[in-house]
Amino acid sequence: MFSLIRRHLSYANVVATMALVFAMSGGALAASHYLITKTTQIKPSVLKTLKGKTGPAGPKGSTAAAGIVVFTVTPSVSATKALKQALEKQHGLGVTALLSYQSARGGSPASRTVSVEDKLAKPKTKRAK
Repeated sequence: MFSLIRRHLSYANVVATMALVFAMSGGALAASHYLITKTTQIKPSVLKTLKGKTGPAGPKGSTAAAGIVVFTVTPSVSATKALKQALEKQHGLGVTALLSYQSARGGSPASRTVSVEDKLAKPKTKRAK
């Protein structure tokens, strides 16, 4: 085993391997030293030329009036079971909803997670007179 390694181990191979290791470590060191992570590291005059001029403003669109959206959620079988148990014990039931919406005019969709805890109580029945 060692004879095979010793046969290929020459001065040229050792020097070439050491040169490769030094070049790679020197490149990594230079990259970590000169890596730009903040715009404060860049000269202000260079930043100004990179930024460019602001283009003309586009046409202004109309903004829709704020409104209320009403929707009904039908619970699954397991959710119905949890609702019945919470009603019997008169405990609260936590519900989390992920609402995603997008403008009819396009653009990227927006999402919002809403968590609500609802305390369930049996409805009071009206007594007949």
